[in-house]
Amino acid sequence: MPSIFGLGETASLLLVIGIVSGIFAIVLLILTLVLVRGNKKKTTSLINNANRLHQIFVTLKRQKIARLEEISNINLLMIDTFNNVNNTYQELKKQYDIPMLSHVGQLKQLMDQKRKNDIHDTYYQLKDIYQEFETKVNNLDAELNLIFAPLETMQTEAMNVKNQTKLLKDDFLEQKDKLLQVEDIFVKSFALVETLFTRFDTLVDMGEFSEAKDLLLKIRNILAELRTSLDFLPQVLFEIEHNIPRKTSKIRMLRTLFLDKNIPLYHLNLDEVLNETAELLESMVVLLKQFKFEGIEAQIQNINTSLDELEAKILKEETEQQVFFSKKNVIIIESEALHKNLMDLGREIDKYKSYFLLEPAKFKDA
Repeated sequence: MPSIFGLGETASLLLVIGIVSGIFAIVLLILTLVLVRGNKKKTTSLINNANRLHQIFVTLKRQKIARLEEISNINLLMIDTFNNVNNTYQELKKQYDIPMLSHVGQLKQLMDQKRKNDIHDTYYQLKDIYQEFETKVNNLDAELNLIFAPLETMQTEAMNVKNQTKLLKDDFLEQKDKLLQVEDIFVKSFALVETLFTRFDTLVDMGEFSEAKDLLLKIRNILAELRTSLDFLPQVLFEIEHNIPRKTSKIRMLRTLFLDKNIPLYHLNLDEVLNETAELLESMVVLLKQFKFEGIEAQIQNINTSLDELEAKILKEETEQQVFFSKKNVIIIESEALHKNLMDLGREIDKYKSYFLLEPAKFKDA
Protein backbone atom coordinates (compact mmCIF):
# COMPACT_ATOMS: atom_id res chain seq x y z
CA MET A 1 0.00 0.00 0.00
CA PRO A 2 1.50 3.39 -0.95
CA SER A 3 2.13 5.85 1.81
CA ILE A 4 -0.02 8.91 2.37
CA PHE A 5 1.59 12.28 3.00
CA GLY A 6 4.96 10.47 3.27
CA LEU A 7 3.68 8.30 6.13
CA GLY A 8 4.45 4.66 6.43
CA GLU A 9 1.95 2.02 5.43
CA THR A 10 0.76 1.39 8.97
CA ALA A 11 0.26 5.07 9.67
CA SER A 12 -1.57 5.55 6.38
CA LEU A 13 -3.88 2.64 7.17
CA LEU A 14 -4.65 4.03 10.58
CA LEU A 15 -5.39 7.44 9.05
CA VAL A 16 -7.83 5.95 6.53
CA ILE A 17 -9.56 3.96 9.27
CA GLY A 18 -9.82 7.11 11.35
CA ILE A 19 -11.33 9.10 8.52
CA VAL A 20 -13.86 6.38 7.68
CA SER A 21 -14.77 6.00 11.35
CA GLY A 22 -15.29 9.75 11.65
CA ILE A 23 -17.55 9.83 8.62
CA PHE A 24 -19.53 6.86 9.93
CA ALA A 25 -19.89 8.55 13.33
CA ILE A 26 -21.15 11.73 11.69
CA VAL A 27 -23.67 9.82 9.56
CA LEU A 28 -24.78 7.85 12.62
CA LEU A 29 -25.19 11.08 14.58
CA ILE A 30 -27.23 12.64 11.78
CA LEU A 31 -29.43 9.56 11.52
CA THR A 32 -29.90 9.54 15.29
CA LEU A 33 -30.88 13.20 15.30
CA VAL A 34 -33.31 12.66 12.39
CA LEU A 35 -34.79 9.63 14.10
CA VAL A 36 -35.14 11.42 17.42
CA ARG A 37 -36.72 14.42 15.79
CA GLY A 38 -39.02 12.16 13.77
CA ASN A 39 -40.09 10.29 16.88
CA LYS A 40 -40.65 13.53 18.74
CA LYS A 41 -42.75 14.94 15.88
CA LYS A 42 -44.75 11.72 15.67
CA THR A 43 -45.29 11.68 19.43
CA THR A 44 -46.34 15.34 19.49
CA SER A 45 -48.76 14.72 16.62
CA LEU A 46 -50.36 11.82 18.50
CA ILE A 47 -50.72 13.98 21.63
CA ASN A 48 -52.37 16.75 19.60
CA ASN A 49 -54.72 14.30 17.92
CA ALA A 50 -55.66 12.82 21.29
CA ASN A 51 -56.43 16.26 22.71
CA ARG A 52 -58.47 17.11 19.63
CA LEU A 53 -60.43 13.88 19.93
CA HIS A 54 -61.12 14.65 23.59
CA GLN A 55 -62.55 18.05 22.60
CA ILE A 56 -64.77 16.44 19.98
CA PHE A 57 -65.99 13.94 22.58
CA VAL A 58 -66.72 16.66 25.13
CA THR A 59 -68.50 18.77 22.49
CA LEU A 60 -70.84 15.87 21.76
CA LYS A 61 -71.87 15.98 25.40
CA ARG A 62 -72.26 19.74 25.57
CA GLN A 63 -74.25 20.06 22.38
CA LYS A 64 -76.01 17.06 20.92
CA ILE A 65 -76.41 14.94 24.06
CA ALA A 66 -77.44 17.97 26.11
CA ARG A 67 -79.99 18.86 23.38
CA LEU A 68 -81.29 15.30 23.46
CA GLU A 69 -81.67 15.57 27.23
CA GLU A 70 -83.74 18.75 26.84
CA ILE A 71 -86.01 16.98 24.38
CA SER A 72 -86.40 13.97 26.66
CA ASN A 73 -87.43 16.26 29.52
CA ILE A 74 -90.37 17.41 27.39
CA ASN A 75 -91.08 14.32 25.33
CA LEU A 76 -91.20 11.21 27.51
CA LEU A 77 -90.91 8.99 24.44
CA MET A 78 -87.32 10.19 24.04
CA ILE A 79 -86.19 9.24 27.55
CA ASP A 80 -84.97 5.76 26.58
CA THR A 81 -83.10 7.17 23.60
CA PHE A 82 -81.35 9.74 25.77
CA ASN A 83 -80.50 7.19 28.48
CA ASN A 84 -78.97 4.81 25.93
CA VAL A 85 -76.86 7.55 24.36
CA ASN A 86 -75.80 8.98 27.72
CA ASN A 87 -74.82 5.55 29.03
CA THR A 88 -72.72 5.00 25.93
CA TYR A 89 -71.04 8.35 26.52
CA GLN A 90 -70.27 7.57 30.15
CA GLU A 91 -68.85 4.14 29.25
CA LEU A 92 -66.61 5.67 26.57
CA LYS A 93 -65.44 8.33 28.98
CA LYS A 94 -64.52 5.75 31.58
CA GLN A 95 -63.02 3.18 29.21
CA TYR A 96 -61.24 5.45 26.72
CA ASP A 97 -61.30 9.19 27.38
CA ILE A 98 -59.91 9.19 30.93
CA PRO A 99 -57.17 6.59 30.16
CA MET A 100 -56.26 8.48 26.97
CA LEU A 101 -55.80 11.75 28.84
CA SER A 102 -53.79 9.93 31.48
CA HIS A 103 -51.43 8.52 28.85
CA VAL A 104 -51.13 11.95 27.25
CA GLY A 105 -50.00 13.37 30.58
CA GLN A 106 -47.54 10.51 31.12
CA LEU A 107 -46.14 10.88 27.62
CA LYS A 108 -45.55 14.60 28.06
CA GLN A 109 -43.77 13.95 31.35
CA LEU A 110 -41.58 11.24 29.83
CA MET A 111 -40.67 13.54 26.95
CA ASP A 112 -39.62 16.23 29.39
CA GLN A 113 -37.51 13.65 31.23
CA LYS A 114 -36.19 12.24 27.89
CA ARG A 115 -36.88 8.66 28.96
CA LYS A 116 -36.76 7.19 25.49
CA ASN A 117 -37.52 3.58 26.33
CA ASP A 118 -40.56 4.46 28.42
CA ILE A 119 -41.70 6.92 25.74
CA HIS A 120 -41.76 4.13 23.19
CA ASP A 121 -43.99 1.88 25.29
CA THR A 122 -46.34 4.68 26.38
CA TYR A 123 -46.61 6.01 22.82
CA TYR A 124 -47.92 2.72 21.47
CA GLN A 125 -50.26 2.27 24.41
CA LEU A 126 -51.71 5.74 23.72
CA LYS A 127 -51.90 5.02 20.01
CA ASP A 128 -53.97 1.87 20.58
CA ILE A 129 -56.36 3.69 22.92
CA TYR A 130 -56.65 6.65 20.53
CA GLN A 131 -57.47 4.54 17.48
CA GLU A 132 -60.16 2.54 19.27
CA PHE A 133 -61.58 5.65 20.91
CA GLU A 134 -61.70 7.54 17.61
CA THR A 135 -63.81 4.78 16.06
CA LYS A 136 -66.14 4.76 19.09
CA VAL A 137 -66.54 8.56 19.02
CA ASN A 138 -67.30 8.52 15.30
CA ASN A 139 -69.91 5.82 15.86
CA LEU A 140 -71.52 7.81 18.69
CA ASP A 141 -71.56 10.95 16.55
CA ALA A 142 -73.16 9.01 13.67
CA GLU A 143 -75.80 7.66 16.05
CA LEU A 144 -76.59 11.18 17.28
CA ASN A 145 -76.73 12.48 13.72
CA LEU A 146 -79.22 9.76 12.89
CA ILE A 147 -81.37 10.78 15.86
CA PHE A 148 -81.22 14.47 14.93
CA ALA A 149 -81.52 13.97 11.16
CA PRO A 150 -85.28 14.63 11.23
CA LEU A 151 -84.65 17.73 13.34
CA GLU A 152 -82.07 19.09 10.91
CA THR A 153 -84.36 18.31 7.99
CA MET A 154 -87.24 20.07 9.73
CA GLN A 155 -85.12 23.10 10.54
CA THR A 156 -83.87 23.36 6.95
CA GLU A 157 -87.37 23.03 5.53
CA ALA A 158 -88.74 25.48 8.09
CA MET A 159 -86.09 28.03 7.13
CA ASN A 160 -87.09 27.70 3.47
CA VAL A 161 -90.77 28.12 4.31
CA LYS A 162 -90.05 31.14 6.52
CA ASN A 163 -88.13 32.71 3.65
CA GLN A 164 -91.11 32.05 1.38
CA THR A 165 -93.37 33.70 3.94
CA LYS A 166 -91.16 36.79 4.07
CA LEU A 167 -91.11 37.12 0.28
CA LEU A 168 -94.88 36.69 0.15
CA LYS A 169 -95.39 39.35 2.83
CA ASP A 170 -93.14 41.75 0.95
CA ASP A 171 -95.10 41.14 -2.25
CA PHE A 172 -98.37 41.71 -0.39
CA LEU A 173 -97.16 45.01 1.06
CA GLU A 174 -96.11 46.19 -2.40
CA GLN A 175 -99.60 45.51 -3.78
CA LYS A 176 -101.54 46.43 -0.64
CA ASP A 177 -103.29 49.41 -2.24
CA LYS A 178 -104.72 47.10 -4.90
CA LEU A 179 -106.08 44.66 -2.33
CA LEU A 180 -108.04 46.86 0.07
CA GLN A 181 -111.23 44.76 -0.15
CA VAL A 182 -109.39 41.57 0.85
CA GLU A 183 -106.59 43.08 2.95
CA ASP A 184 -108.07 41.76 6.18
CA ILE A 185 -108.03 38.20 4.83
CA PHE A 186 -104.32 38.41 4.06
CA VAL A 187 -103.50 39.96 7.45
CA LYS A 188 -105.38 37.20 9.28
CA SER A 189 -103.76 34.52 7.12
CA PHE A 190 -100.25 35.77 7.87
CA ALA A 191 -101.11 35.91 11.57
CA LEU A 192 -102.28 32.31 11.38
CA VAL A 193 -99.02 31.30 9.71
CA GLU A 194 -97.03 32.93 12.53
CA THR A 195 -99.11 31.05 15.10
CA LEU A 196 -98.51 27.78 13.28
CA PHE A 197 -94.76 28.45 13.15
CA THR A 198 -94.75 28.96 16.92
CA ARG A 199 -96.53 25.63 17.32
CA PHE A 200 -94.07 24.06 14.88
CA ASP A 201 -91.06 25.23 16.93
CA THR A 202 -92.65 23.79 20.07
CA LEU A 203 -93.18 20.42 18.38
CA VAL A 204 -89.57 20.38 17.18
CA ASP A 205 -88.34 21.17 20.71
CA MET A 206 -90.43 18.24 21.94
CA GLY A 207 -88.96 15.93 19.30
CA GLU A 208 -92.41 15.44 17.74
CA PHE A 209 -90.92 15.46 14.25
CA SER A 210 -93.77 13.64 12.50
CA GLU A 211 -96.41 16.06 13.79
CA ALA A 212 -94.10 18.99 13.05
CA LYS A 213 -93.75 17.77 9.47
CA ASP A 214 -97.54 17.63 9.05
CA LEU A 215 -97.87 21.14 10.45
CA LEU A 216 -95.19 22.44 8.09
CA LEU A 217 -97.12 20.95 5.19
CA LYS A 218 -100.23 22.81 6.36
CA ILE A 219 -98.26 26.07 6.44
CA ARG A 220 -97.00 25.43 2.92
CA ASN A 221 -100.55 24.84 1.68
CA ILE A 222 -101.68 28.13 3.21
CA LEU A 223 -98.77 29.97 1.60
CA ALA A 224 -99.51 28.34 -1.75
CA GLU A 225 -103.11 29.55 -1.55
CA LEU A 226 -101.94 33.04 -0.60
CA ARG A 227 -99.49 33.02 -3.50
CA THR A 228 -102.24 32.05 -5.95
CA SER A 229 -104.53 34.71 -4.50
CA LEU A 230 -101.85 37.38 -4.68
CA ASP A 231 -101.21 36.58 -8.33
CA PHE A 232 -104.93 36.49 -9.17
CA LEU A 233 -106.62 39.21 -7.13
CA PRO A 234 -104.99 42.52 -8.18
CA GLN A 235 -106.17 42.33 -11.80
CA VAL A 236 -109.58 40.94 -10.84
CA LEU A 237 -110.15 43.66 -8.25
CA PHE A 238 -109.04 46.27 -10.78
CA GLU A 239 -111.82 45.05 -13.07
CA ILE A 240 -114.39 45.03 -10.25
CA GLU A 241 -113.39 48.32 -8.64
CA HIS A 242 -112.34 50.39 -11.65
CA ASN A 243 -112.78 49.05 -15.16
CA ILE A 244 -116.35 47.74 -14.96
CA PRO A 245 -117.62 50.72 -12.87
CA ARG A 246 -116.03 53.01 -15.49
CA LYS A 247 -118.07 51.29 -18.19
CA THR A 248 -121.32 51.44 -16.22
CA SER A 249 -120.71 55.12 -15.46
CA LYS A 250 -120.20 55.80 -19.15
CA ILE A 251 -123.45 54.00 -19.98
CA ARG A 252 -125.34 56.14 -17.42
CA MET A 253 -123.76 59.25 -18.86
CA LEU A 254 -124.80 58.23 -22.40
CA ARG A 255 -128.33 57.49 -21.19
CA THR A 256 -128.67 60.98 -19.72
CA LEU A 257 -127.16 62.57 -22.81
CA PHE A 258 -129.37 60.64 -25.24
CA LEU A 259 -132.55 61.24 -23.29
CA ASP A 260 -131.75 64.95 -23.46
CA LYS A 261 -131.55 64.49 -27.23
CA ASN A 262 -134.89 62.65 -27.22
CA ILE A 263 -133.26 59.43 -28.33
CA PRO A 264 -135.34 56.62 -26.80
CA LEU A 265 -133.38 53.83 -25.05
CA TYR A 266 -136.14 52.12 -23.04
CA HIS A 267 -136.06 49.06 -25.29
CA LEU A 268 -132.42 48.37 -24.19
CA ASN A 269 -133.46 47.79 -20.53
CA LEU A 270 -130.51 49.83 -19.21
CA ASP A 271 -131.64 49.91 -15.56
CA GLU A 272 -132.07 46.16 -15.49
CA VAL A 273 -128.64 45.54 -16.98
CA LEU A 274 -126.91 48.04 -14.68
CA ASN A 275 -128.62 46.71 -11.55
CA GLU A 276 -127.77 43.13 -12.49
CA THR A 277 -124.14 44.13 -13.07
CA ALA A 278 -123.93 45.79 -9.64
CA GLU A 279 -125.36 42.68 -7.97
CA LEU A 280 -122.86 40.45 -9.79
CA LEU A 281 -119.95 42.63 -8.67
CA GLU A 282 -121.11 42.46 -5.04
CA SER A 283 -121.48 38.69 -5.16
CA MET A 284 -118.01 38.32 -6.70
CA VAL A 285 -116.44 40.41 -3.93
CA VAL A 286 -118.06 38.10 -1.37
CA LEU A 287 -116.56 35.07 -3.12
CA LEU A 288 -113.15 36.71 -3.43
CA LYS A 289 -113.07 37.39 0.32
CA GLN A 290 -113.56 33.66 0.78
CA PHE A 291 -110.76 32.96 -1.74
CA LYS A 292 -113.26 31.24 -4.04
CA PHE A 293 -112.05 32.08 -7.52
CA GLU A 294 -113.74 29.50 -9.71
CA GLY A 295 -115.70 31.11 -12.54
CA ILE A 296 -114.78 34.69 -11.54
CA GLU A 297 -112.69 35.43 -14.62
CA ALA A 298 -115.41 34.09 -16.93
CA GLN A 299 -118.02 36.26 -15.19
CA ILE A 300 -115.86 39.35 -15.55
CA GLN A 301 -115.30 38.62 -19.23
CA ASN A 302 -119.05 38.16 -19.78
CA ILE A 303 -119.83 41.43 -17.97
CA ASN A 304 -117.26 43.34 -20.02
CA THR A 305 -118.59 41.85 -23.24
CA SER A 306 -122.18 42.65 -22.28
CA LEU A 307 -121.35 46.27 -21.36
CA ASP A 308 -119.29 46.79 -24.50
CA GLU A 309 -122.16 45.48 -26.63
CA LEU A 310 -124.65 47.64 -24.73
CA GLU A 311 -122.55 50.76 -25.28
CA ALA A 312 -122.33 49.90 -28.97
CA LYS A 313 -126.14 49.56 -29.16
CA ILE A 314 -126.61 52.93 -27.46
CA LEU A 315 -124.28 54.65 -29.88
CA LYS A 316 -125.99 52.86 -32.75
CA GLU A 317 -129.30 54.41 -31.65
CA GLU A 318 -127.86 57.86 -32.23
CA THR A 319 -126.61 56.85 -35.66
CA GLU A 320 -129.97 55.34 -36.60
CA GLN A 321 -131.78 58.47 -35.42
CA GLN A 322 -129.51 60.58 -37.57
CA VAL A 323 -130.24 58.29 -40.53
CA PHE A 324 -133.97 58.49 -39.78
CA PHE A 325 -134.02 62.27 -39.67
CA SER A 326 -131.86 62.52 -42.76
CA LYS A 327 -134.40 60.44 -44.75
CA LYS A 328 -137.54 61.59 -42.96
CA ASN A 329 -138.52 64.40 -45.34
CA VAL A 330 -137.87 62.29 -48.41
CA ILE A 331 -140.00 59.49 -47.01
CA ILE A 332 -142.80 61.94 -46.15
CA ILE A 333 -142.75 63.43 -49.65
CA GLU A 334 -142.70 59.99 -51.21
CA SER A 335 -145.50 58.85 -48.93
CA GLU A 336 -147.65 61.89 -49.76
CA ALA A 337 -147.03 61.41 -53.49
CA LEU A 338 -148.00 57.75 -53.20
CA HIS A 339 -151.12 58.67 -51.25
CA LYS A 340 -152.10 61.24 -53.95
CA ASN A 341 -151.54 58.68 -56.68
CA LEU A 342 -153.75 56.21 -54.86
CA MET A 343 -156.47 58.84 -54.42
CA ASP A 344 -156.30 59.74 -58.10
CA LEU A 345 -156.47 56.08 -59.02
CA GLY A 346 -159.56 55.67 -56.85
CA ARG A 347 -161.31 58.46 -58.59
CA GLU A 348 -160.51 57.00 -62.01
CA ILE A 349 -161.81 53.49 -61.26
CA ASP A 350 -165.09 54.02 -63.05
CA LYS A 351 -163.24 54.77 -66.31
CA TYR A 352 -161.60 51.34 -66.30
CA LYS A 353 -164.63 49.20 -65.39
CA SER A 354 -165.44 48.70 -69.03
CA TYR A 355 -161.96 47.35 -69.70
CA PHE A 356 -161.13 45.39 -66.52
CA LEU A 357 -163.09 43.06 -64.30
CA LEU A 358 -162.87 44.73 -60.97
CA GLU A 359 -164.33 43.84 -57.62
CA PRO A 360 -165.78 47.08 -56.25
CA ALA A 361 -165.53 45.78 -52.67
CA LYS A 362 -161.74 45.94 -52.87
CA PHE A 363 -161.81 49.61 -53.78
CA LYS A 364 -164.50 50.58 -51.34
CA ASP A 365 -162.05 52.35 -49.01
CA ALA A 366 -159.79 53.71 -51.78
